[in-house]
Amino acid sequence: MRSTERSAKTTTEAVELALAELGADRDQVDVEVLSEGRSGILGIGSEVARVRVTLKDDHASPITAANATGPVVLKGRPGVTDGRASASTDANATASAILREQQDLAVSGREVLEKILGSLGLQTSVEVKSPSTYGMMEGQVSCVLDIQGPDLGILIGRRGKTLFSLQYLVNLILSKRYRSRVKVFVDVEAYRLRRQDSLRSLALRMADQVRSSGQEITLEAMPPHERRIVHLALQSNPHVITESTGEGESRKVIISPKK
Repeated sequence: MRSTERSAKTTTEAVELALAELGADRDQVDVEVLSEGRSGILGIGSEVARVRVTLKDDHASPITAANATGPVVLKGRPGVTDGRASASTDANATASAILREQQDLAVSGREVLEKILGSLGLQTSVEVKSPSTYGMMEGQVSCVLDIQGPDLGILIGRRGKTLFSLQYLVNLILSKRYRSRVKVFVDVEAYRLRRQDSLRSLALRMADQVRSSGQEITLEAMPPHERRIVHLALQSNPHVITESTGEGESRKVIISPKK
């Protein structure tokens, strides 16, 4: 019998995720609740709901029967098995389940972030954005939570330290809730998006200067994520190389001519 375990904010949502993965209706499965889930204060101490969903014997899929008795021949096409159709169906079901999990995580992340901001007495709203908006690789983060509102510089802090502390707290709460490592990206009115663009432009300008002068250039001290932006912006540049030097908060990127 095919079965799967899924977790979500509620048992109902967890069951729906499992049904999507199995490609079954509610009356075709047996459901075992492994954890009812619970809420916490600002999400701390919370626990996700978790269920095990198993296909009933009388609703075993043709794919299962084929595995037990041999290949199933498609009607009207002798010798053609349903292997590719099975793989396609399973892939679609898995993709659908992953999408729903990401959507659930985005909803939970926004809820956690809004509670934190509310406890600080800030009048804000949180917009969920796709990671592709920030040019991120697929799978790097689950979603982007962009905080909107007036006078939010206090949430950014020097070199973005406050913003990263806020992001760390949100991810810590969500990881505790889902019992797995979660990574969402928190921004304030696209500050980090603008900062990314600014650093890439700076890196390209400095690379041109290094190429023209033949002399290395040392940039200002930056946190790790900003140094990474510079390194990535110039990694394919045929004329320069980059390296980080220094310790702790004083660590900087050096752009040197390639020899």
